[in-house]
Amino acid sequence: MSRRRRLQNIVVVAVILSLVAMYGLLYWQLHSANFQHHERSHHSMHVPRPRLHLRENLALHRELHRKEQQLVKHIELGLKQQRNSSQVVVESLSKESGSSVAVTREHKYQSDVTLYIEKSDGERIPSGWSTRVEDGVAKEQPFEFQPGVNLIQGWTIGVLQMEEGERALLHVPAALGYDSSPMGRKGGAFYIPANSNLLFDIKILGKA
Repeated sequence: MSRRRRLQNIVVVAVILSLVAMYGLLYWQLHSANFQHHERSHHSMHVPRPRLHLRENLALHRELHRKEQQLVKHIELGLKQQRNSSQVVVESLSKESGSSVAVTREHKYQSDVTLYIEKSDGERIPSGWSTRVEDGVAKEQPFEFQPGVNLIQGWTIGVLQMEEGERALLHVPAALGYDSSPMGRKGGAFYIPANSNLLFDIKILGKA
């Protein structure tokens, strides 16, 4: 596993642990409030006030919801910053079970690929190039490649962080893609404007 992939995994684990800790703290606060109200009701000579208890619970639930929304916005902002960064971001979608076999420069590979143009807000625009029937190709046509050989730099950086059998989204900034050179023909079946960020939906089928 590459150093960059390990760092990405560490960030994901940190976010999950933060979410669990937040839920645990708010649950404890809710449980504590319930217990304190029960104690007050038990020792008081007056009739318990369930409406006050309900208001306390609702306030804590609102606080929990507010914290959830803050965390979601923080994660979305982080993903947007990653998309707009100058580095390739590998977003793993699925992996095959069993032992992992990393992609290396020494071998050729077969892959299923669909290429999109990725806007700064995350919108995906089909480029017109795909090897998948589900994306409009009449027949499956796996793409054969060797990392570092006649490929854009972003592709090589991305696939070298993947494993055989893995499907992932490669977010490639324009500087590591086609840069200022447009590809294809405007109005044709395949076209990528100059300075476009790219998104490859790729699955490594195995060695060629």
